[in-house]
Amino acid sequence: GEGDPTDNTVAFHRWASDASREPGCLAALQYAAFGLGNTQYEHYNSMGKWVDARLSALGARRLAPLGLGDDDGDIDADFESWRAS
Repeated sequence: GEGDPTDNTVAFHRWASDASREPGCLAALQYAAFGLGNTQYEHYNSMGKWVDARLSALGARRLAPLGLGDDDGDIDADFESWRAS
């Protein structure tokens, strides 16, 4: 809810946040990101948005638009809709 990485993504967040990472260092990476969040929180889906922006900034190629799931609604339907697009 505060926009911080979850426990299982702290190491990745630290790695990706490192200012010494060169633009283009992830040029060989293709990715799709679906964030999980709740619109009741101030920082709705901030990590999903951050991951998408950071991977792109490091040169990775987005395979699908960023998906945003809302746990305050029907997160499964959000995912299925994103997956079908």
